[in-house]
Amino acid sequence: QIQNSFVVRDHWVRAVELDPADATSRSLLGEWCMAVAGLSFVTRQVAAAVFASPPTATYGEALSHFEEAEKTSPGFWLKNRLNIAKCALRVGDKAKAKERLEEVVAATARSSEDEDVVKEAREALKKMG
Repeated sequence: QIQNSFVVRDHWVRAVELDPADATSRSLLGEWCMAVAGLSFVTRQVAAAVFASPPTATYGEALSHFEEAEKTSPGFWLKNRLNIAKCALRVGDKAKAKERLEEVVAATARSSEDEDVVKEAREALKKMG
């Protein structure tokens, strides 16, 4: 699974290079970064033992990709805005997180995925107080 993550990352990086205006590729690269940033300590240690250099990424990198995707195509995917909020919380920017969560909650859900995203945003806002 970790070995495949290098391939996945490389494909998303290449997709962004080929079409920098493709918000979806940029957002999916952000999702990759967010997933890698969230790996547990144990998983990181196993990866370090198996690979010379395990995959690395930060929530800040993920946030940059999500924000660039949003800038390229505002409102293209509610999940992207939710991911901006999640990463903003991880890097300590509660104001940005709250703003994005409020945008998600105010948006019209156009799919079952959007409904789930809106529900998750509502719950996150409640936790923030």
